[in-house]
Parts: sequence; structure tokens; C-alpha cells
Amino acid sequence: MDLKQDMLLQGRYRIGELLAQGGMGAVYRATDERLGNTVALKQTLMRDPSLRAAFEREARLLASLSHPALPVVSDHFIEQDGQFLVMQFIPGPDLATMLQERAAPFSPAEVDPWATSLLDALEYLHGRTPPIIHRDIKPQNLKLAAHGGVILLDFGLAKGQTSTMAQGDGASLFGYTPQYAPIEQIQGSGTNERSDLYAVAATLYNLLTGSPPADALTRVTASVRNEPDPLRSADSLNPAIPPELAAELTRGLSINPEFRHSSAVAMRNALRAAFQGQPAPAVAETKVTAATPPPAAAAPPSSPPPVAAAPKPATKSQAFMPIAVIGMVFVALCMGAGLLLTAALFTRSNGTVANPPTNLPATVIPAAAPVSDEVLPTTPPAAPLDPELGYSRSSPLPMDTPLEFGGWRVEVVAQVRGEDAYEQLRRANANNGPPDEGMEYLLLNFRLTSMARDSQSMPGNALRVLGARGEAYSQTANVAPSPRLERSGDVASGAEVGGWAAFMVGLEEEHLLLALGSNSILAESRFVALSPNASLSEFSDRSGLQANQVGQEWREPATIDQEVITDDWIIRIEAVIRGEEAWERIQAHNRFNDPAPPGREYLLAYVHVRYIGVEETPKLINNGYFTATDGTTEPERVSVNGPEPRLSALLFPGGSASGWITLTGVADTPDARIVFKHSSIGFRPDHFNTRYFALE
Repeated sequence: MDLKQDMLLQGRYRIGELLAQGGMGAVYRATDERLGNTVALKQTLMRDPSLRAAFEREARLLASLSHPALPVVSDHFIEQDGQFLVMQFIPGPDLATMLQERAAPFSPAEVDPWATSLLDALEYLHGRTPPIIHRDIKPQNLKLAAHGGVILLDFGLAKGQTSTMAQGDGASLFGYTPQYAPIEQIQGSGTNERSDLYAVAATLYNLLTGSPPADALTRVTASVRNEPDPLRSADSLNPAIPPELAAELTRGLSINPEFRHSSAVAMRNALRAAFQGQPAPAVAETKVTAATPPPAAAAPPSSPPPVAAAPKPATKSQAFMPIAVIGMVFVALCMGAGLLLTAALFTRSNGTVANPPTNLPATVIPAAAPVSDEVLPTTPPAAPLDPELGYSRSSPLPMDTPLEFGGWRVEVVAQVRGEDAYEQLRRANANNGPPDEGMEYLLLNFRLTSMARDSQSMPGNALRVLGARGEAYSQTANVAPSPRLERSGDVASGAEVGGWAAFMVGLEEEHLLLALGSNSILAESRFVALSPNASLSEFSDRSGLQANQVGQEWREPATIDQEVITDDWIIRIEAVIRGEEAWERIQAHNRFNDPAPPGREYLLAYVHVRYIGVEETPKLINNGYFTATDGTTEPERVSVNGPEPRLSALLFPGGSASGWITLTGVADTPDARIVFKHSSIGFRPDHFNTRYFALE
């Protein structure tokens, strides 16, 4: 709904001036006429009905917060197509505006109390159950407080599209800003407390140097190309910064989450000393996070049944890789390698339950009953499974096989698919919408046992389903039936958790598997069949798919509908819309989108891609691998809520996807090009996967 000045909402809130506007919402100054005070009214547009219930849960959660560095949330409501949060109005400019107006960095003495205040707030948020992850910490979301610290703003305003939100691991709908977001958030592989700490380091870096740090995606790309890290040490930009402080900021900006501080408390203690030019106190940081593989499994108090398939022995080259290419582990966060975790069983039966749903509690599953003294007839042990099973899509472990990997023992105890799955979702929450065209819902009921020595985070959106289309599907944003599988929180060693999770798979898509992996290119994926005899042939027949020279040169770009083949991809741009027509479509999809910057125009392109690489690992493809340029100006990336369907998929070799990408280019330039550039894990030169496309 369009809000105009002097409108009255809920018979109480009188709309004042527009304070800020983003891709999916806006912030207004308003007057609470019941209490007579000024409030900040945050409007969020969520056209996806499944997000409305999540918004309500979020609002109630935020309303329960109480901390001097956080604004008070006093009310929330839904009116027409808008969701609203009523928050404490914090007067004055934000730190980004202050930094711009003074045209010089802040001094360490000024920033020191702000850092302490911010990390105090995060200690409070991360200590909640489940932890609250802000996911959009930046100078624009910080204002000075009367107590000398800062106020952390922008709770509940989802400024990015669903695909740019953290999916699944924490109670948040918050968006993110690329310059301050860690790579795991940009690529959607799951965020946790350390993701917020990266944003804190990026924010402090900006305040102390006057410039934001090199963004994570640029740094990962440089690593893939075997180039130096473009991140400059903060003290090289501002000599007033103590070297100890610069070192702590660099640590906070580590691409690998494990190398960052383990908690807000640890980071605050380290920075407190570093601001004074002193080394950080020695602290043993052993917290396990979802972004890193947990330690090797130890036997729990009650040992589970033996796992059918023994781990596959490492090859000689695998044993060498950690020494030779340890930096490549972090690249996997960007390239989508090994993002998968789980095992399963599934029988297709016209959308009905394959096994009777067990009454699993939402959190801890009780231990089995004591063993009887009665002597039972012995049963011959089952023949051991081939130890090679489960290491490829073509030879997955059979259904009903529990799988132990990476600190978890995973089982699927029930599943529902098709119309019955949608009906269960509708009963769970009336705002759960129908599946996308050509898709259908799949509900899986998981039992997960933590086998790690210490507590570990839930696997979150590492749970994925793989089918014949070659796309690895992650959990949807739907509210799953109860008991639902929690996406965040810590699980103690030996504890069991379980519940339902919702996926959207291809309509009538066959041979579904569940894949288990870790965030490392050094770890092999594991596969388990979700139906009897399910398996997927690996993509090996590349006859006729040799790389061509179409679009390889700027002077001879590929044309609309012309197929381009690189070493790893087949790309075809099927339609291009630019200028005013593109802007009208973008605005029709979401009226809160901003117009293109002066002198530039929006470009919409409908793209079909197929991954044909030789590496048997999934690769992410999305808007971020395309730019538009006239060859003389630097391309600019945009953050808008573009038309559906958007191009965003995690593909195994042979998999394909289609969707819209949204770009900006110099307005009315006849020689503009769309550029596709996708880095390869093999450190090949750029031209192997770079192509140019004409706009007409």
C-alpha cells in the first residue's frame, strides 16, 4: 500500500516524513496519537505469503528484546500488502552520514566506545534462544546514543529479495549489504554469529579508514585467480590506527569463519586491548559453528546402530591437498562446492506418506526403551554394504540407510510429496502459498544425532535434495508442519533432534537423492537414495559440447538466442529488455525499488544456463556472475527486487536453470555488452569462462 503523509494506520499511527527507502520497504517518521510520542514506522512488502507468518514471529521476537544499544519495538501489524514494525525513533544522523559530512576518518578514541557498545548488543542478541543474527550491520544502521555508545538499527526491515537473505539458520528476515557481508551470506550457504562479527569488522574498518574494505566476493575471486588478497591493512590507510587494531580487523574480516573471533565477547576483549595498542589476551576459542566442519566424531553415551558404509579411504592426492591448496577451502563457500548435508528414505506414492509419521518432538527425541532380558531368536546379520556406495550420484547408499558424516548421523523417518504435502503445509499455516509453476512440494521428517565431541550448530540450509534435473534444492521459506526441524541453535553431543522440513522439487521429478557434504572442496559429497533403486547418472557424455568461440571477443558478441559454450557452461540469453520498459517491469514487481542512477539504465535479461563442468561438485549460478558495461566505464552492481523467476541455482554437472537477471548499464549506449564471467576452481585464465553478449 502507498503511504501518504497524514495517513492514519490502525487508528493510531499518523504518517510523517519518509526517512529511508529500500528494495522491499521504507521507514517513516510517525506519531503515535494514543501516546503522543514520535515513533519509527517500518513498512515491509512481502508478496510471498509464506513470509507473513515468519514476519509475525520475528516481530514478537524483537518486541521481547531489551538492551540499551537496541531500539524498543513496541508494536507490529499487517495492513493490506504491508507488514509494519513500530519502533523507538532515534534522532540524529547515522554514522555513515557523519563520516561523509566530516570527510575524514574517525579516530580510534572515538570508535572505541562504539565498538564496545555494538559488541555488547551482539552478545545479548547472540545469547538468545535461538540466537538472533542481525545480518545487516553497517555504519548506516548505527546512530549515536546518549550513553556514549551506539544504537543498532534496522531490525525487521527486509531490504533484499528472498535469495539474498540468510536462509534457514537463525530467526531473521534481515537483508544484507555486499560491502559488509561475509561470503557465506552472499552465497546463501548459511550464517551464524561469526557472520555478524565479519560485518562488525567491516564497519569498524570503514569508520577508521574512511572506506569500506574490499568485499568478500572480490576477495574470493582474487583467491581463485591466484592473485593477492585485495584487502589492505587498515593501518596502511590511516597511520593513526595501531598495528594491533589493524591486525584484529583483518582477523575479523577472514573469509574462513573459523579464523574469525569465536564470539562477540571474544572480539570485544580483543578489540579493547587493540584500541590501546596492546596485543589481544590469549583465549582458547573452540566453539564449533555451522560454517566449519565439526571435530571428528566421538562415541556418544549410547552408541547408535553401526553405520552401513565405512568412510572411503582418502586418495594420495587428497592427502596432499590440505598442504598444497589450503586456501582453496575457503573458495568453496563462493563456488557452492560441498554445501550438502543429510541422508534419507522416500517412496513415491501419489503424494502420500511413505512411512507412517512418527510423533517426533520438535527438539530432543527420547532414548530407546531399556532392553528386555527375554532371549529372542537370533537373526542372521545383513550382508555388509559395498564401502564404495554413497560417494557418487550413480551409486548412492540405498534408502533406509542411516549415514554418519561430519559429526552427524542422519535419517529420514517419513516423507510426503505433491498435493498431500501442499495440503499439510496449508494446514500448518494458511499463508503457505502454492508451489511455483512446474514444481511440487516435498516434506521430509528428519532424525539427526549429534556425534561431535562438543555441541554443534544445526546443519541449517545444508540439507538439500538432488533430482534428475541436476539442481540441488534447499529448504523453502514455508512454515513446515509441526514438529518442524529447527534451522538454528546448538545441539549437545549425543543429543537427537528431529522434525519436518519443506522442499520444492520438480513436478514428477524422479530419482531424488539426499546429499551430504561440508563447506570444503576437500570433502567428498555423500548420497543416499530417497526411493528404491534411485540413482542419477553422472554427466560424462560431453560429445558435441566442446567450447566454441562464440562471444569470446568484445567485437564479436553473441546475439540474442545464440548458444555460447564455455569450458564449464552453456549460456543462452533469450530476451533483453532495457531502459524505460525494464524500469516499468521492475517497479511493477516491487514499487519500492529505486530508479537507476543518473546516466544509467536498467537491463533485464532472461538467461538459460547449463553446467557442463568436469568437477563432480555443484556450482552456484546467479545474477552475480553477469555485468553490463560499455567497455569504458566500470560495471555497477545493483540491489533490487527483480522480476520472477530469478536466475539462482546450485547445479551439478548436467543441471540447467533459467531466470531473469537484473543489471545496470550506461543509458542509450548502442555498443553495451552483457558480460558473463564465472571463475573456475582450476585457476584457468579468465577467457575460458568469459563471454560477451550483445543487447540486440
